Amino acid sequence: MKFFFRYGRRIIYSLTLLWAFFLYYQAATQFPSSASALSTLMRQYSLTALFLLYPVLTPGLFLAYIPRFKLNSLLVHLRRSLGVSVFFFALLHATIAFFNNLSGSLASVLFLSTRNQWALVFSTIAFCIFSAMAITSFDWMVKRLGKRWKMLHRLIYAAAILVVFHAFFIGSHFTVPTNPIPTIVNIVALLFIFLEVAATWKRLKKKTILSSVLLLAVLIGACAASYIGFTTRYDPHAAHRKGYSENYVLNVTRNDSDLTFQITDKRTGKLLTRYQPFMEKLMHVVVLRRDLLSYDHIHPEYDGKDTFTISHTFPTDATYYLFVEYSPPDFYENLSVAKLTVGSLDNDTAASLSLDDFTETFADDYRVTLKTPEVIKVNDTVDFSFTLEDINGAPITNLETYLGSFGHMSAVSEDLQTYTHVHPITIPLASTDFGGPTVQFSTFFPKPGKYKLFTQFKHKGKVFVTDFVVGVK
Repeated sequence: MKFFFRYGRRIIYSLTLLWAFFLYYQAATQFPSSASALSTLMRQYSLTALFLLYPVLTPGLFLAYIPRFKLNSLLVHLRRSLGVSVFFFALLHATIAFFNNLSGSLASVLFLSTRNQWALVFSTIAFCIFSAMAITSFDWMVKRLGKRWKMLHRLIYAAAILVVFHAFFIGSHFTVPTNPIPTIVNIVALLFIFLEVAATWKRLKKKTILSSVLLLAVLIGACAASYIGFTTRYDPHAAHRKGYSENYVLNVTRNDSDLTFQITDKRTGKLLTRYQPFMEKLMHVVVLRRDLLSYDHIHPEYDGKDTFTISHTFPTDATYYLFVEYSPPDFYENLSVAKLTVGSLDNDTAASLSLDDFTETFADDYRVTLKTPEVIKVNDTVDFSFTLEDINGAPITNLETYLGSFGHMSAVSEDLQTYTHVHPITIPLASTDFGGPTVQFSTFFPKPGKYKLFTQFKHKGKVFVTDFVVGVK
């Protein structure tokens, strides 16, 4: 026991650093790009901080319910070091999120959805509490603050609730609230709140009507929040409902088979030079022929200054639409569109879409079934479920990640005036993770009409494309 009193905190700090370096090494070796590695690290650091909160809260409950437990004094002694570890992982998570997801610009917050903005408010308040607690978690600060120290550190309960709210509002692992991680977090958080409310009631020397009403309100609020957490689906494209930034102008030039892309900031009149990686690339370009019978997803190379270039061969003479996605410093995922005329337009025709059967064979080797709602309405969040089988009907359970995801879906309207790039709800934790046989996407359609869904999957090193047509009312 004396050993752990003397060295326990140092052991916890050492394990914290080792775990942080292990996660860093794992992400760096498993993912081919720094963008994917940083995104993975951000999620893993946040989950570590979240689950460390529970052992931080546990000693107080032990004192309330098992006051004679022999290890209580040791648990209380070690709790502060665990709290510092929570702050450490929260700091790593916040730093990566700010510089990777928001490009180090506070202005980026203005372009997020209201849900994401509230999530950041919750996390900012919680982080301020963690910071104050970490600073005051050392013995000399405890002595200096006296009784005020306990009052300050009781804010850990408020911070824990705010962190859970943040996770369910914005967390990548919480897009499907009934998945294992959100289910565990939800149930354990509710259990801790119930136990803490009961412990508070037990500690009250004078039980009044007001205190009873307040504690009952906390329980009712916790149950309501838990129910909302279980039943409310995260909309991964909520930010797109706000539209895209109009501050940027795309310029595309073509010289034989070479394409050049430059983005101009209208506010300054200068070419954009800073880009943030997303989905492992600085720029994604989806090339669609006007009749929607030709699809390509390409990635121009950046020269490090202001220009992207790529060599691309267009399959036929026709009009082509280029949907260019990139991430400027103040807008996480922006879209610009260009139209190119290639050769003669004698055979150039507009798209004429007809609704498909929802089970088809692609690339000669894959049978894919698309499940959709019976009726798809404008602006409603819609789930599309793809089930993949080989040509013999065997489920594909070893679907590989492609550009950091188990699939990429481009939803484009018949007139090519509406376009959305969608990623699956399930997010791989590592590049070695396998997906399938079902991959689910969630999106919305801002206008009625017919839409063609081009979806890329990767299996055994081969990328293949599926296409289905759906109707929106």
